[in-house]
Amino acid sequence: MKRMIIVTAILLLATSCGQNENPAAREQETLVLVCISNTAHRYHSHYCRGLKECTHEVKEVTIDEAESMGRTPCGFYY
Repeated sequence: MKRMIIVTAILLLATSCGQNENPAAREQETLVLVCISNTAHRYHSHYCRGLKECTHEVKEVTIDEAESMGRTPCGFYY
């Protein structure tokens, strides 16, 4: 019985954490990948097939950083 109460308390705590966070702010902190190339114009998720074409360095940045670099979301994932 004690274990059930402890597990329930942990689950409640885990689900309540972050309820006051701004979803838009959380999205902007999401890390995405960009290909560091003069011809690259998109940012990608970590599972995106569009990134396979990159023959240059791949860098992990936030969405805000990617957009400040002039990147837009890749059409495969977003």
